[in-house]
Amino acid sequence: GEALDGDALAAAAATLRHLQARFANAPTDAEALLQVGSSARSDADPRELAPFVVLASAFLNLDATLSLW
Repeated sequence: GEALDGDALAAAAATLRHLQARFANAPTDAEALLQVGSSARSDADPRELAPFVVLASAFLNLDATLSLW
């Protein structure tokens, strides 16, 4: 993979800040998101974890990531 820099890094950071604000104001949505799947849950606050889950999911769904597999 390639490291994020410039505009891509700024866009990722802005997206993370947006998601953090969104889930900070919607704890039930954060909790619902983290109920999906069968992985063990972290002890982290769902409002803090959910934004990273969404951002990681977005990165993993990029064509560049999918074409590696």
